Amino acid sequence: MAYRITHRHSRALADARKRARLEREPPDYPPDLPELRREVLVVDYDAGAPVVHHWVLTKSDRIDCYGVTENGVRWQGKHG
Repeated sequence: MAYRITHRHSRALADARKRARLEREPPDYPPDLPELRREVLVVDYDAGAPVVHHWVLTKSDRIDCYGVTENGVRWQGKHG
């Protein structure tokens, strides 16, 4: 026959886990990402005269996506 875990017992276990978690050292979190993540400058020489494209990739709420500004015009949405 299996033992029953009473409400009082489960609360005591939860309190012990919480106490042990608070006594441990906190983990090392990575530093916050900067607002400006990447800057890309492309010079296209195929059109006869050089055409310059300037992309600024900024931080977004997702780590794998960027907010993109091309030649001063902000793109809508997030881009990866």
